[in-house]
Amino acid sequence: MEKLGTPQRAPGSAPAKRIPNGTVLVVATLLVAVAISAFGIYKMRGRKRPSISFQSVKLLKLTTSGNVVVAAISPDGRDFAYVTSESGKQTLWIKQVASAGRNLEIVPASEGNYHGLSFSPDGNFIYYVRSNEGQPNTIFRIPVLGGTSITLSKDVDSPVAFSPDGKFMSYLRGYPDSNETALIVAPIDGTSERKVVALKNPSGFVVTSAPAWSSDSKQIAAVGKQEESGALYQRILIVTVADGSSTSLEKAHWLQIGRLAWCADGNSLIATATDQDSAGSQVYQVSYPSGQAQRVTNDLTDYQQVTLTRDSRQILAVQTESQATRDAILLSGS
Repeated sequence: MEKLGTPQRAPGSAPAKRIPNGTVLVVATLLVAVAISAFGIYKMRGRKRPSISFQSVKLLKLTTSGNVVVAAISPDGRDFAYVTSESGKQTLWIKQVASAGRNLEIVPASEGNYHGLSFSPDGNFIYYVRSNEGQPNTIFRIPVLGGTSITLSKDVDSPVAFSPDGKFMSYLRGYPDSNETALIVAPIDGTSERKVVALKNPSGFVVTSAPAWSSDSKQIAAVGKQEESGALYQRILIVTVADGSSTSLEKAHWLQIGRLAWCADGNSLIATATDQDSAGSQVYQVSYPSGQAQRVTNDLTDYQQVTLTRDSRQILAVQTESQATRDAILLSGS
């Protein structure tokens, strides 16, 4: 950045007048008062400023296989899990972010498809949604160091999201017979499901996207559809867990929205989305509750499957490049 030099006085000009200290104090006091007033108005309008910023990011490629299907980062940012596809079979791996060591195979190569990965809030388990031919999508849980996968819930259409306290999980499900989609909440062991809210199509949830919990566990963000001027757009819906009421971030709507993640400060969400000016899906930071969106990435590649660390300083995404290679990419913000 170019530095500004010391201002030079033009030849023949009068020397600058020195402002009395009392005047400086008065001006400074007025500026402080104006700043406090502006901050108060900002707070009253509910336009919270995100304390977590991704205006400047560093990108680090974590895999080089080019065949990554889905990926997720652990809450502490030390590990990441990912699925590779080769010869018609998919394998679940885990690896340390900062290590050049070998990958640890968690679930061996097998037929079927993975639809999403999520770490438990304590980082001890990986929850994955997987389907086999002729079988519904099912949530499985497995320890991060490997072991036996436990079946939790069936007929699940989205990746799993967890409440910050680790007691509950949420996911989306479609009901073709009733032409509706629903947001489901259940204890972390998969028992006692509760349908928080169901929406009729075509204004239903986008069930292939993942929901995201707010930091206070009172709200869940999910992607919904909306028809506007004869075109179908997607928007971010904010659902109150207690009663199922919902509102939308009106300024945040795109042609397509991917997985969501809610930042730890509660003032913004991270999403992958495609707008009319994008060749592919980019990463956005969306302010809450204003809905103002700021691009985190701006390139010719495509990003999907975003997950966040607990402090929300790092984003993991699956990046598809022009040569159709897919790898896990770490984005670090300030």
